[in-house]
Amino acid sequence: MAQNDTEGPMLAHMLEWYDLTDEERQIRDLALAVARDEIAPRAEKHDLEGTFVRDSIEVLAESGLLGVNIPTEYGGLGGSPLATLMTIEAVSAACASTGASFMFHCNLAHVIQGAGPESLRQKFLTQLAKDKLGSFAINERVRLFRDEFDTTVEEKDDHYVVSGFKPFSTSAGEADFAIVQTQKSTTPPGHPFPVFEQEYLIVEKGMPGLSASVYDPMGLRGASNGSVKLENVKVPKENVVGEDPGRMIRSVVWKGNSLLGPNIVAAGPAGAALEAAVHHVRTHGAEEWQSHILAPMSDQLNALRAYNYYGARIMHDFGK
Repeated sequence: MAQNDTEGPMLAHMLEWYDLTDEERQIRDLALAVARDEIAPRAEKHDLEGTFVRDSIEVLAESGLLGVNIPTEYGGLGGSPLATLMTIEAVSAACASTGASFMFHCNLAHVIQGAGPESLRQKFLTQLAKDKLGSFAINERVRLFRDEFDTTVEEKDDHYVVSGFKPFSTSAGEADFAIVQTQKSTTPPGHPFPVFEQEYLIVEKGMPGLSASVYDPMGLRGASNGSVKLENVKVPKENVVGEDPGRMIRSVVWKGNSLLGPNIVAAGPAGAALEAAVHHVRTHGAEEWQSHILAPMSDQLNALRAYNYYGARIMHDFGK
């Protein structure tokens, strides 16, 4: 963390523009304290050894922050999108690996909450708010958005059978639940060209046929990012994301809204580094050339924050 007791002065000044509610301030203060006291001391060990940040996730669960954006009726804190972003940023500043895993956990909760159905919320949101970790497994080999997927789904009596390969998944092999983007053939008999429909399903850790391989990257070595392989994985129909009419469109919309978080994960360590640099310059005597370097960095970082914070406010209004 950049400072011992509170967020850096530049961020503190910027937050005054957003008229934080008392609840948002309480969540922000809790996140800063947990990140500083519990998560930051563990970060270096995880990054050096490449071990998953399970202990930091458990700390988030114990503090209630694991359910920061989950409604109170499901056991969460019921925080706003802005409160969620501030929490992710604080956690990321202390440990980027924890921040990345936590961000996609929050995004999964966001998709389930927004797209439904209610049975899915009842089944998963209470667990995600308590101590279970969520993740995303939607990328395809070529690109995220494409006409034909490698990951396919076949509808059976009371379940779907999913087969395919996801080259990148957060918390691979560690997450309890993951949202998987698949493609189902809906081509009518005699149709001149194939017709496909996307399906989003929640797969659960331990399902037969589900396996993961973890990468050893240059950074975020504690996030356990890797690939996921699905070999005839049976997924109950109750795990389908979205509800008719317009199930697929509703799922895609809420998945898109959830992608605000990745930007703020980068802002966390960037902000901590900038605050440390500013503190060093101020305590050791600032040279003019140093100010010329740091000032544009501050402007760019605050522009990134402003984009995300304003987007969070829009999401909050959109969700009403």
